[in-house]
This record gives sequence, structure tokens and C-alpha cells, in this order.
Amino acid sequence: MMHQQKDIRDIFSHRHCLTPEELNAYCRGEISHQQQHEIESHLIDCELCSAAVEGWQAHGTPDPARIAAEREAVWERILQLRRRPTGGIIRHISPLWRNAAAALALILAGWMIYQTTQTTASPDELFSQYYQPYQIDFPLHYRNGNDAQPALPESLLKGFEALDRQQYEESIPFLQEWLERDPDNDVVQFFLAQALLARGSYDEAAPLLEKVQQHPNSAYREAAMWYLALVHLKNGQTTQAATLLDSLRQSNGYYSRQAEELLARLR
Repeated sequence: MMHQQKDIRDIFSHRHCLTPEELNAYCRGEISHQQQHEIESHLIDCELCSAAVEGWQAHGTPDPARIAAEREAVWERILQLRRRPTGGIIRHISPLWRNAAAALALILAGWMIYQTTQTTASPDELFSQYYQPYQIDFPLHYRNGNDAQPALPESLLKGFEALDRQQYEESIPFLQEWLERDPDNDVVQFFLAQALLARGSYDEAAPLLEKVQQHPNSAYREAAMWYLALVHLKNGQTTQAATLLDSLRQSNGYYSRQAEELLARLR
């Protein structure tokens, strides 16, 4: 009795066959040793998945439109093979065409996943997706009895109040004036950089963020690294961005999870 072949239309529903995600991860070497062992043990016994892996590796980084067209051609050929000239039905499909269709189907699915998760966004688009202005996280006034008293000198307070109202252009002169008086003030450096980022003055913000990042005791050091990485992204400097993101990823701090996610999308 002939071995019953798997139906290529059910390839994604069989739990023992590779999913598109597993195919993508395996071919790109992004799996653990245990997962690699399990997949390769499966490939020994599964012609469909073996053909799919070979197809992916042969195509490298394929063009989705071309693969879709090839897959349609394969399906058309299968339909022809399944019909005898007299109209009879062939019970078993040729393994060559079955494997080719399986490979193309998995390649196309994996490529769509890869495109969606890895290459659909440019560095500039990633900046837009991840950038959010940093909100002031300290009180601008304190209570003295029934009255609210300013917690900061008047000129500095005006700058932070404008920043808190998201009136970035208005806040910049006040913060710049105060920084001239106190050039090593990391808090003013950081929030002036925030105002400049919101205005789109990325090259002016970067040196301020670098100073905060280099300040070992600054409460805004990690935040400065995150925003500096985003500035590098905006400027297309992906290597510098990746270096900062990797440091944040390893820090296990507030930005580590976002940094890991963004770093994965850059690679």
C-alpha cells in the first residue's frame, strides 16, 4: 500500500510541520540549539518541510510578486496533473510538483512575515513609530499652606511650564538662558533636548543628550541614551543607534524592552 502523501493545502495546520515563523527563524539562524535539533530531526522524515527549507535557501531574499506568480503556475500544473485526458482523476500528485508547491507556499508566507516584521519600516519610519516626547516628571509648584508656591526660579519655571503645555518653541529660550548660567545642569540639558526634538532640531538636541548620557549620576541617563538612539535613527545612523540600543537592552532598565524590540527590527 502506497504511503499516503500529505495534502499541501493542509501544510500550515499540521502541528508537526514547520510554521512560517519557524521556517523564517530556522533559515536565518535565529533559534536555540534545542529548536535546531528538533527541526532538523523533523526534516529527516518530512519531504514537504525539507523542500520548503531548500526552496527558501535557494531563493535567498526573493521578490514576493515573482514568488506569487510562480506559485500560481505550480498550482495550475498540479491541476493539470490531477486530470487524465479522459477526465479521470489521479489519486496521488507527483512528489516533485507537490514539494515545489509546498516550498513556494512556505517561502511566500515566510517572506511576508519577514517583510512585515523586519523590512517594512525605514529608520526614519521607526523613529516616528517609537518617538514620544518625554513628560515632565517632577512638580513645578509645591504647597505652602493653601498657596501653591513655585518650586523653581522664575525664568526656569517659565521654560518648564511652556514645555509642560507642549509649547516647545516658547520654552526653548528660557531653558537656553538657564543653561548659560548653569552649563552642567543635566536636568535642563535633557529637557532642552526634549524641546528641540519636538521642534525637529535633531542635530541641536544630540549634543545635549550625549552630555546627559555621559553624566554618571544623572537620573535621565538611560532616557538620554534612548532618545539619542532615536536621533541616530532619524539621521540614518543605524550602527550608532544599534550600539546604544544594545546597551539599553542589557541594562534591564525602563527602556530595555523597547530597546530589544527596536533592535530586532533593525537587524
